[in-house]
Amino acid sequence: MQRSSKFIRHLFFDATTPTLAANETATVIDATTSNEVRYVQGCLTTLALDGHQVPANMFNPAESNPILHRVKKQLVDVKAFHDTWMGGVDQTALVSLQPLATQLGLKEVWMKDESTRLGLKAFKGLGVSWAVEQFRRRHGLKACKTLATMTDGNHGRALAYVAQQMHIPCVVFVPGSMVPARREAIEQYGADVVVVKGSYDDAILAVRKEAEEKGWTLIVDTAWEGYTEVPLDITVGYTTIFREAEEQLLRASATAVTHVFLQAGVGGFASAGVAAVHLSHSKAWHPEVKFVVVEPTDADCILENVRHPAPPNTELRSCTGATESIMAGLNCGQPSILSWPILRDLCAGFVAVGDTWAKSSVKALAKLGVVSGESGAAGLAGLQALMLSPALQTERCRLGLGADSVVMLVSTEGDTDPVLYQKILAGDV
Repeated sequence: MQRSSKFIRHLFFDATTPTLAANETATVIDATTSNEVRYVQGCLTTLALDGHQVPANMFNPAESNPILHRVKKQLVDVKAFHDTWMGGVDQTALVSLQPLATQLGLKEVWMKDESTRLGLKAFKGLGVSWAVEQFRRRHGLKACKTLATMTDGNHGRALAYVAQQMHIPCVVFVPGSMVPARREAIEQYGADVVVVKGSYDDAILAVRKEAEEKGWTLIVDTAWEGYTEVPLDITVGYTTIFREAEEQLLRASATAVTHVFLQAGVGGFASAGVAAVHLSHSKAWHPEVKFVVVEPTDADCILENVRHPAPPNTELRSCTGATESIMAGLNCGQPSILSWPILRDLCAGFVAVGDTWAKSSVKALAKLGVVSGESGAAGLAGLQALMLSPALQTERCRLGLGADSVVMLVSTEGDTDPVLYQKILAGDV
């Protein structure tokens, strides 16, 4: 969708209150949607609370935030589960991107490569497997008559895989814009795929209605009023990525990570990363590690809610874009009600990038031997946009990004759309 104005936005927290101060500037930096970058500053002012560094505008998060509470409660259990499930989940690689670090003027850049996770080309199996296991423990396997979800691709594929392993029927709703390769990847695990006319958010409404009518068990990674248990469990499952990264960083005797860039759709993965690192006392992470959320400009629902906070007790705002970014796995119009508070309160910055940044990052990673899809490369796209955009020099300084910085990225997927991936590398899209 074309926009009439292309700009970077800056917004600052008033650190003395839990609300946002409307201190905004705008700078025109590009005339095309694909090159657009938006940046919103989060809370950089922190104070020591309960042994952790937390924003000065936030009440004790260990008690008040459900994701932090659930992660703290289940961290040992989820580690034990993934260490034994299906014969043990193999660790994915932690890759040094030193050439990129040098190019961007940073000390080190690390990337956790999730393209080999469980043979699914993406990280989603970690969250789905833990959520289904938790449902089984609470309700028994007989309660899981049919598992159902909606997806942009990777979550549905993961649920189909887990359902096949557990011999449970599975139905996956997908938006009409999903490419055949992603639909076929779901169907290969025996799931029924239902194509919904419209967007990802339309698929959410459709599967909720159908599941209620037919008594299906919803395994969905976004939350709404009255539906929070499963999304919480899925988020906890994702923390295995950061537990592994922590162990790998320590084995490599790496300098403590100062910045973690996390891509977001509805925010489940990003909030898992924030919670896992925030609650860790490991020396792998700098005591004042900063988190930056990355989204597509066409699906910047989290940034939009930071920019324009919804009034209390009202629905979170939707993004202003058409959710048609090339970063298909991030094309979500509204944040999860569970993920939103932790991202709002613990993240130092929010950046939205256009498709050109994503394609550039896919190519850069390919040159270093990392196969990363357009959504998988989004974290790097956000980092490159911040480091290479002249208009964001002040923001880089505020975030403390520079020669002493050690950045952690996660490639959340490989070439889940092989045709598109090859087109990006060839410059044909």
